[in-house]
Amino acid sequence: MASSPPLLQARSLSLFFSESPLFTDVTCAISQGDRVALVGHNGSGKTTLLKLLQGELSPDKGTLFRQPGLSIGYLAQEPIFTPGLTIKETICEGLPPHMEDATYLADSLLSDLGINGDAPNGPLSGGEHRRTALAQALISAPDILFLDEPTNHLDIQTIEWLEVYLRQMKTALVLISHDRTFLSQTTNRIFWLEGGQLYSHNKGFSAFTGWQEDVFASWTKTAQKMDKRLAQEDRWLLRGVTARRKRNQGRLRKLTELREARSHVMQERQLGKLGASGAQNSGKLVADLENVSFAYGDRIIINNFTTRIQKGDKIGIVGANGSGKTTFLKLITGQLSPTEGRLKVGTKQEVVYFDQSKSQLDPEKSLQETLCPGGGDQVIFQDKPQHVVGYLRRFFFPREQVNALVKTLSGGEKNRLLLAKLLAQPSNIMILDEPTNDLDMDTLDLLADLLLDYAGTLIVVSHDRDFLDNIVGSVILMDGQGTVTEYLGGFQDAFKAHEKTMPGHERLDNKASQLSTGGNGTPLKRQKQSKPRLSFKQTFALEKNPILIQDIEKDIKAIDVALSDTRLFSTQPEKFQDYIEKRSGLLNDKSSLEEALLEAMMASESLASNTDER
Repeated sequence: MASSPPLLQARSLSLFFSESPLFTDVTCAISQGDRVALVGHNGSGKTTLLKLLQGELSPDKGTLFRQPGLSIGYLAQEPIFTPGLTIKETICEGLPPHMEDATYLADSLLSDLGINGDAPNGPLSGGEHRRTALAQALISAPDILFLDEPTNHLDIQTIEWLEVYLRQMKTALVLISHDRTFLSQTTNRIFWLEGGQLYSHNKGFSAFTGWQEDVFASWTKTAQKMDKRLAQEDRWLLRGVTARRKRNQGRLRKLTELREARSHVMQERQLGKLGASGAQNSGKLVADLENVSFAYGDRIIINNFTTRIQKGDKIGIVGANGSGKTTFLKLITGQLSPTEGRLKVGTKQEVVYFDQSKSQLDPEKSLQETLCPGGGDQVIFQDKPQHVVGYLRRFFFPREQVNALVKTLSGGEKNRLLLAKLLAQPSNIMILDEPTNDLDMDTLDLLADLLLDYAGTLIVVSHDRDFLDNIVGSVILMDGQGTVTEYLGGFQDAFKAHEKTMPGHERLDNKASQLSTGGNGTPLKRQKQSKPRLSFKQTFALEKNPILIQDIEKDIKAIDVALSDTRLFSTQPEKFQDYIEKRSGLLNDKSSLEEALLEAMMASESLASNTDER
C-alpha cells in the first residue's frame, strides 16, 4: 500500500504453544502512514502477534526486520505501573532517554484526558488506569504505536477524543479493539488472524464485513478441500454469509419494532397521556419517573427527569465516567429514592446484574458447575432444557473446556461465561454494566442477537457505540451536570440529535453536531445549535504554549551555558554529545509548539472576524 520502505517487516513468522501452532507463516509489513486494525476472535493470537511485532516475544520461526533506531510505543491490555510514582511521573516513563527532560509534554495529555498528574498512581479506577497508560504510550509520539484494546474502560467522550488524536498523529498504528466504530474511524488497513493464518486488506475496518463475506464465499466454493476445517470451525459456520445476512435482517426487523414501540411510549409520556393507572402498571411497569431529581448534597445528579420504562424496553445509558449512571440504575430498581419528584417502581421484579468485577463467578468452580449449580448437566434457556456442552458452544466454548476451572479463563472468556450464566437465570429485568469489555466481535454479534430475543427489560450501560446501535430502542444521556435526556434509537441517533458539549470533541466529519429532524434521534426537548468555536487543542495552545515555549528556552539556555565550557568536549565527550542531542530535541519541540500556537492564533482571528461580520 505505502510507497515508503517498511518501518517493520515480518516474514514467515510461526509460534507454537506445546506442539500446536498458534499461527504459521505470518508475513506482513508496516509503513509510515499505516493505521492497521488487527482483528480476529478471542484466542486467535492477536495480542501474541502484537507482542512479537513490538519485540516482547520472539518467534519460533521466521524473521523480523525493524528499521535501525525505530521507536515503538505499546499499550498492553493490563498495563503495570512502577509503584510509588505520581500519575505524571508514570506518564513520563513513556519518554525515551533522549527525551527524559520533555516532561512538559505530559501536561497537554493530562489536561486532554482529565487526569490529576499530582495524584499517586495507585489505586486507580479502571478508567483512570486506562487513561494514564494511554498517555504513557502516546507521550513520545513513536514511529509505530501498538494499542491493545485502548477503549476498554474509557467513556464515549474520551474514545472520541482518542479517535481525533490518533488521526492527527503521524505515527504508524496497529490497533486491537472490539469497538467497530472506533476502528472504522481510525484505520486504513486490516490484518485478519483466522485459523492460524494472517490475511490483509488495504482498506480500513469499515470495509471488513464486506471483505470477510467475500472470503467466506470463496471458501464455500472450495469447501470440499476444507472438510476437516469446516467440521472443526463452529465459528466459521456461525459467521457464514447466509447465516450473517439472516441474522442481520432479523435483527433489523426486531430493532425497528422495538423503536416503534418505544416511540409510542415516549410520545404519549410527552403529551401527558400516561397516568399512574393500576391497569397500565400491572405486570408491565418497571419504573415511572415524573419530574424526578436526585442530588448528593449540593451536587445535582438528575434534574427534573421524566420517563416511563416498561416490560420489554431495551434502553442504553450513556454518560462520562462519574456522570451518575450507577445512581440512575439504583433509582429505577428502588435502591434509592428521589430527592424530588415522583418515582413508582414496578412489583415482582427479578433482576440479574452483570458486574464488571465478575464477582458472581467462583474461580474454584468449573464451567459446568457455574451453569448448573444444582448439579446435573442441563441448562434451562428460554424455558427449554439444553445440555451444558451445547449451551457453552453457543458462547464459543469447546467441549473440552466444560470441566475447566473459572480461574483458568482469560478476561474475555470470563465475560462470556458470566453472560451465559445470567442469560440462563430466570429474570424479567437484566442490567448490564459494561458487558462488552474483552469480548471479540463474534461474541458481540451473538450477544446482540440473544439480547434482542430477551423477553424482559434490558438496561445497558456501555461505551460501545456499535453495540448500542444494535440492541437498544432508546438512549438515556447523562451529562454529569444534572441534565438527563432520552432519545429514540441507538447511540448514533442520539449523537446526531444532541449538541456536543465537551470542548475539543469535534464531529468526526468536521461538521457541528446538528439536531435530527424527525424519525430516530428525536429528542424530548429541543437543543440549541452550537456556535463555531476553537477546539480544545487550539484553546490549550493559546493559553499554555507561550509558557511551555518559555520553559524550553530556559532549558536551552542552561544547556548553552554547559556547552560553553571548552573543556567539556575533551573531558566528558559522552555528556557533551548528550547535551547536543537534548538541545536538538528541545529545538524541535519548540518549533512544534510555535507552529501549533500560530495555527491557533490564526483560527482565533478567523472566528473573531466571522463574528464581527455577523
